[in-house]
Amino acid sequence: MVILKEVWFLVCSAKELPQGKVISFPTKFQDFVLFRNVENEIVALEAHCSHLGAHLGNATWSKDGIRCSLHEICFDSNGNSLKSKLGLYKQKRFITKEEFGSVFVYFGRNSNPIFPELNLIPKLEQMYESFPGKKIFTNWEAILINAFDPIHLEYVHKRRLVDEPQIRWDKKKNILEFRYNSEVIGTKFSDYIMKWISNNHIKVRIQTYHGYLFTVESDLGKFKSQLLLSLNPFPSHTMISGILIQKKSFPFLNSIRMFFAGFLFKRFLLADIKPLEGMNVNHENLKKDPYLSIIGDYLKSINEPI
Repeated sequence: MVILKEVWFLVCSAKELPQGKVISFPTKFQDFVLFRNVENEIVALEAHCSHLGAHLGNATWSKDGIRCSLHEICFDSNGNSLKSKLGLYKQKRFITKEEFGSVFVYFGRNSNPIFPELNLIPKLEQMYESFPGKKIFTNWEAILINAFDPIHLEYVHKRRLVDEPQIRWDKKKNILEFRYNSEVIGTKFSDYIMKWISNNHIKVRIQTYHGYLFTVESDLGKFKSQLLLSLNPFPSHTMISGILIQKKSFPFLNSIRMFFAGFLFKRFLLADIKPLEGMNVNHENLKKDPYLSIIGDYLKSINEPI
């Protein structure tokens, strides 16, 4: 059996969680409910009521917290139940963060977890667009390996590396980083757009934070793009969701910039999905490749036996 050490989940856009609303967020490891309290702070609690186990996704919001729909036990922002004739109960509270126009919840043992930083576009110049979760019928390990595999870039994405790719593993923070420069060799419409925008020189940096949250920074010269991807694994599939980040421009150009960035990203992601469906990672062959073996060792570090 393994226990997950640490992960940030992307829950929803900030607009989807107004004050007064309670939402539930299922994961393979822990189900959460989230709401904003009267101070507008985002609160995440374990989803099943500690009294008899009713799901708090059906709870009602109040100025005191959320009230279980089964016996009307009210839990405050710290997960403590208010006084009732049924006794006192406690819900575990989880760390949350509102960033990039979205809501995140942390599951792990670190009281001060590291959250991704994206520096390619200055923070005050960023604009965001989130996209809903997409179900991919493969395990999250396959997605992680694919993201850091330089070989597939030429075969799947028609991008040729122009120099040696760089991979670095910060073991203290458990962050894996992949940098590469590439040129377009494909002949599809999206390839010609990418050639034109980038002058056929694409610089990319990918980082993963404990294997479940990814940042992708693409420098195309005059056009820069940032992407944050979140993986939510289940036994039969993985849900992938994310946030596309672009630099603000003139108001009438913002939607055009976001449209083209979204178009290129979706084409890139769709190319990956089909080869990954049903993939069963061969860990033995990961060990045989000097480059891929680093990814294999990183995967081992994410989970530990108990």
